[in-house]
Amino acid sequence: MNDKEYLCPAAQGLWRLKVWAQPGAKLSGIAGLYDGRVRIRLSAPAVDNKANKELIRFVAQLCGVKQNRVRLESGVSSRKKVLLIERDTMPVLDVPETGHQEQPNIAEGDEFHGNARP
Repeated sequence: MNDKEYLCPAAQGLWRLKVWAQPGAKLSGIAGLYDGRVRIRLSAPAVDNKANKELIRFVAQLCGVKQNRVRLESGVSSRKKVLLIERDTMPVLDVPETGHQEQPNIAEGDEFHGNARP
C-alpha cells in the first residue's frame, strides 16, 4: 500500500508524481514536501522551458529510467506539476518528511538582514 499522496499509480507500469518545482537553485535536489507534493529545487531558470527539461532529467535519474520514460502531464508554466513515469515497479524517492528550512531564532528587538545570522 502506498501512503505517499505525492506518488500514485496511474495505469499498469505508469506512475503519477506530484511536484512543487523551484527553479533557479544552485543544484537540483529534493527539498522535502510542500502542499502534498515533492518539492524539487532545479538548477535551471524558468525560462524557455529549461526548468521543465531539468525536472524531467532529474526525476529520470532519481527513478533509474531514461528521460523519454518521464513526461510532464500538467503544469508546464506552473510550480505545481504532475509527471508521469513509465516504470514497472513503484519509484523509490528519498524524500525528507520536513521540507522547510528552520529560520534562526530572533529575539524581540534583534535585527535580521537577509540570510545573515544574528
